[in-house]
Amino acid sequence: MEAINKIKLSEDKAKALVEDAISKKKEILKEADKLSKDKFESIIKSANAEKNELIEEAIKSGEQEAAPIFESGKVAVAEILHIDEAKIVSAVELIKKKVVNINGNS
Repeated sequence: MEAINKIKLSEDKAKALVEDAISKKKEILKEADKLSKDKFESIIKSANAEKNELIEEAIKSGEQEAAPIFESGKVAVAEILHIDEAKIVSAVELIKKKVVNINGNS
C-alpha cells in the first residue's frame, strides 16, 4: 500500500509540474505577444516620425529652390507693369500694321 501511495504522490507531483509548465508557457506567450506588439508600435511610431521629418525637409528644400525663381518672376512682372505707355501703343500699332499687311495681301 505504501508503494501505491508513493506512486500516487509522484503522479500528483508530475501533474502539478505539468500544470505549472503549461501556466508558465501561457504567461511567456502572453508576454512575448505584448512585447512584439509594443515593438511593432515603436517601429511604426519611429517610421512615422522619420517620414514626417523627410516631408518637412523636402518642403523646406523645395521652398528654398523656388524662392529665387519666384523672386525673378516678381521682378519680371514689375518690369512688365512699368513699361512706358508710349511703348505699348507703339507695339500695338506695329502689330496692327503687320496684321493689315498680311490680310491685305491674301
